[in-house]
Amino acid sequence: MATLNFNLKPFGNNTAHINAFIRHQGDLKRKFTGFTISDEVSSKNNSNYKYWDVAKQRVKNHQQAEIINPRLNEWQKKFDDYISDCNRYDRSPDINEILNLLTRSNHKKKPTAANLPEADAGIRDMPLISPGRKLLTDAYVLFIRAIRKQRTHKEPTIKKYEVMLWQVVSFQEYAKKKVLMSEVDRDFFYEFAEYLIDEHDNVNKTIIRKIKNIRTVMQYAYDKKMVNHIFFKQKIDYKDIEDPNRVPLEENERLAFWKYRTTDLMKRMVCDAFLCDMYLGLRFGDLQALKKSHLHPIKDGD
Repeated sequence: MATLNFNLKPFGNNTAHINAFIRHQGDLKRKFTGFTISDEVSSKNNSNYKYWDVAKQRVKNHQQAEIINPRLNEWQKKFDDYISDCNRYDRSPDINEILNLLTRSNHKKKPTAANLPEADAGIRDMPLISPGRKLLTDAYVLFIRAIRKQRTHKEPTIKKYEVMLWQVVSFQEYAKKKVLMSEVDRDFFYEFAEYLIDEHDNVNKTIIRKIKNIRTVMQYAYDKKMVNHIFFKQKIDYKDIEDPNRVPLEENERLAFWKYRTTDLMKRMVCDAFLCDMYLGLRFGDLQALKKSHLHPIKDGD
């Protein structure tokens, strides 16, 4: 028999994600509901929460309870109705069909950009370019026209950029504002990622791929001098820094790391790695590749 449960997954900084767990015939699938709440664990086994009722699997005594609980109830009802239909017609539940029931919105889900008629028709004859050519959509239109004319990309790749163009258009409607190229910064990417989660149920891997897509177009706009700067290419002028070689943590902060004690092996390993890298200054990728054979004691044995 298939079961649906809602549980909290601690995410750090006293926050937790509400996840849906579907079990059926030994299979287990987890789906992030899109809801995150601030919670404080009151026991070491993470079973007692201040704002989460473990028995009822619902939010309690929280300002977001009136928003989250009705949505969880709606998903539970969809699940119960689906199981009833399976029993009525003597068919086995499908775990993927159950996952499709758990949509974020209670209305019909908006079509993805790939299914929009404009994306299928192409953008070559669409007057999307603004007079000042300052919008992110302007950069997309000009970029797509350029790679199609120069034949530097295959048609499936061009199609991906067309899809992203229409997702940017949809995001502008969602945010009720136009996106200027000069405003494509870290805050924009955070807001765009929230939109992808809320409206399209995108996961981290998909969000990262789409952000890379935008960065490629922004690089093209920068090369064509359509924008004066892009935040991920900014260079640091070390002349303006009083002491670029100083350790960014204060002495008491470094001492707190040295005195940190825990029985959690993973936390201990993370802390040790941080302490090591605090003085070595390695990139995270190089730190992961560090081996004992790479270390050599100095003459005084330290």
